[in-house]
Amino acid sequence: MPNAKLADSMIHADRAIRTTQNIIKGSRCYDMLGPARQAFIDDQLFRRPQIDLGTPSSALMARRDAGAALAATTQLYFHDLLGQAPEPYLATFAFSDGEVPMGHRLRNVQTSINRAKDALLQVGLEGLLSADIDLLLPIGAKTPITAFHLHGIVFHPSAGNRKFRLKHAATKMEGMIGVPSRLPYGVKLGGKRPGDFRSHADRMATYAGKWTAALKIETRTADEGPRFGRSRPLYTPAQAVNFLYSWSQIPVLNSVIPVGSEGAAMYRAWRRKIMRRNHIERVELSMGDLRSNWADVMKIVNGGESVVPSNV
Repeated sequence: MPNAKLADSMIHADRAIRTTQNIIKGSRCYDMLGPARQAFIDDQLFRRPQIDLGTPSSALMARRDAGAALAATTQLYFHDLLGQAPEPYLATFAFSDGEVPMGHRLRNVQTSINRAKDALLQVGLEGLLSADIDLLLPIGAKTPITAFHLHGIVFHPSAGNRKFRLKHAATKMEGMIGVPSRLPYGVKLGGKRPGDFRSHADRMATYAGKWTAALKIETRTADEGPRFGRSRPLYTPAQAVNFLYSWSQIPVLNSVIPVGSEGAAMYRAWRRKIMRRNHIERVELSMGDLRSNWADVMKIVNGGESVVPSNV
């Protein structure tokens, strides 16, 4: 049953959210904020808000509920009883123009989304894209960089029995976008493997709605170029606050992006699930001027360094 799997699909997100809550709440940088800013951060960490157009993805309970709604929507779509749902693939779009120094505003968010959507439609793929953010520590760097990128659950709605070549499609899309990537690939398509593809869709939905509570550190191998390994022990409270700040720039309802007519139908189903959840134990967040409050928090946490605006 899809619903029975939903709780399992959120275990990793719940664990990461608890890690974020604990590492910030008990830290020196939290103590430095003072009562007013602490209350502001507490809203992000613990309160379960009504989700509307202005709710930021830094509100962890809202982000969590949106991820659960995404997983449930995906399960309903791909676990159809007649077996007519198309095969799902996991798409990744990761380019260097989505990177900024930690503590700076995100850049090229809408441009990255438009490029990815256009490229997917050009090769006949539809579905849902989901915003993602990582903190990366390149080799030789003293402070992390913030990397905005996209994941997605995509499919070829009219492929039928015709073979769809994932690697060829990814290479074609990467050429269309034409932007350098820190990774060996800027566009990647995966998920075509033996077994029940419905279980692959479950894992993809969980990944698309995930929350990360770790620093990714660059390593190198002789043949494959740069790789990033996740490190929780080196993840600091200040990095966690910076991570929340980055997510604050993406509203929850804009964190999932439809591609094509089938993607639009899935997106509407996702929004309906979120709106139904809005009637259960919700509160209004008293965040005030979100951008101003975050600017004050970041100056304190980053030792007086101002937040440097970038083009979004």
